[in-house]
Amino acid sequence: MYDAGQSPAQVARAVQSILKSGRSVRAEQSAPEGLRVRQTLRLGPDGAVPVTGGGGIC
Repeated sequence: MYDAGQSPAQVARAVQSILKSGRSVRAEQSAPEGLRVRQTLRLGPDGAVPVTGGGGIC
């Protein structure tokens, strides 16, 4: 998850970092209804990607 004010470059760097760790990723500003996820991550204002939640259905 990322905020509208974050640059596309920040989002792309975070996505690349997650992909390099061997995980799949989907970058969204809001979670689509009914989406099943293993983990929810939110891009921080500094570009860091701290874990913010577990899996489930959005």
